[in-house]
Order: sequence, then C-alpha cells, then structure tokens
Amino acid sequence: MQLRFRVFLAVIAIYITHLSLRPLPAYSNQVQFITEEVPPIAYTHNGILTGYNIDLVRYIWKQMHIPEHKVKVQPWARSIKYFNTKTPTCLFPVVLTKQRRATYRSVATPFSFKIVLFTLKKNANQFTSSFQLKNARICVTKTSSILHLLREGGYSDDNFEYGTSFANTVIKFHKERAPLLVGSIPSVVHNYRQIGGNTSDLHIVSVIKTVPNGFLFNDAVPQSFIDNFQKAMDQFTYTDETKTIYDKARYYYNPTQ
Repeated sequence: MQLRFRVFLAVIAIYITHLSLRPLPAYSNQVQFITEEVPPIAYTHNGILTGYNIDLVRYIWKQMHIPEHKVKVQPWARSIKYFNTKTPTCLFPVVLTKQRRATYRSVATPFSFKIVLFTLKKNANQFTSSFQLKNARICVTKTSSILHLLREGGYSDDNFEYGTSFANTVIKFHKERAPLLVGSIPSVVHNYRQIGGNTSDLHIVSVIKTVPNGFLFNDAVPQSFIDNFQKAMDQFTYTDETKTIYDKARYYYNPTQ
C-alpha cells in the first residue's frame, strides 16, 4: 500500500514538473507591438532597434516561448489614435499614469521614469521657489502624457510652450524659447546631446513625479496573453538579466558622459 502511495506521489510530481516546463500557449492572432523613438528606452541605432524596453520585451518573448515579434516604430500620436482597434496591440514604452492604468490593461517594468523640470545652470537662481516655477514657461511636447502630470501639479496651459515632437521640444529649449524643459532624465540627456548641446549645462530644478514605465494592451489582446506576459515580467525582476539590461540604460543618466 505504501509502495503504491509513493508511486502515486512520484507520478504527481512528474506531472507538475511537466506542467511547469511546458511552453506557454500560442495565440491565434499575433499581438502587434508598437513603439516610438524614445532614447534610450527605445530607439534606432545604425538601423537596429535597441534600448531598455526593446531588450526587455525580447527577453519576455523568450520566457513566454513565443516567436520574436516585429516591432513597429511610429509617432505616439498615430499609435494612440488607432489603439482601440480589433487588431491585438501593445504600445510601449508608456508612462503608466493613474488614468491609463484605470482605463487600460497594462504591465509595468522594474524601471520607472523620473519626470523632471530642467533649466540651464545659468538660469538656476531664477527658480528657487514653487511660485517662480509656476509662473515660468515650460517646453513640453503637445501630445505628451506629461501634460496631465503637470496639470495635476498645479501648472496650467499658460505655462506651456508646445513642441510637435520631443526632439522639437528640446530644440526649442536649446534656443531658449522657454527657460524650462520637462521630460524623463535619460530622454532629455540623449536628445540634448543629439542636437549638440552640452549636457553639463543642464540643471534639474524640480522632480514632477516618478512613474512606472510599462506596456499598454488594447481590448483585442487575450487576457491569457497579458497574464503570461506579467508572469514573465515578474520572473525577470529577480534575474541577473535585470541588472544587465538596466545597466545598459543607466549610461544616459550621467550628463557629463
């Protein structure tokens, strides 16, 4: 009797092991992954798509045992306009504001965006109080989700000097159309370098908010796909791969490099 019971337990253990090693299910409609040029999170270098979120999503696909998907690159305004379609779609990287997390299904990464206000060091003495900041002009992208965060923080449309894209916004700041620039630290530093600016001239005057960076899924994506994507993300958080991918992005945090 004991022998039979031991055999039964062994069979159960083998079955559970088999289930844990089994590849995650395939999906009939492949999910369309869409990103934009947001260095160093996602950007094209020498014709190759790279960046923190690109390395991360490739790792997630591997953990999910699904083929590597083609990632489409296009401006955010176009992506969000056609997001709610019957085509299973994932947008990334996305600033996961409270509003977006309440409206859409999402998966956050371990890497957060620190949204800050920059000025030039020569102007730093002009912005030593909240009153001075709230009465100053800010270069910001017109379609940016950061606008919502600024408005939550007490800034109004009267503060905003709009750019058509983030690159255009940085150029406006460089030309001193407004004394302040808002954005995530790595994106500001990278784009400022791209236009020939000296990043050691930049000065952070205020942190607006630290928000999660993540992946946003539309209603056409099966919940099972998102659940498995989340499981793979949870596993990633505790691996050596986390540090490797994160360290590649950290380079952009040092304005003196």
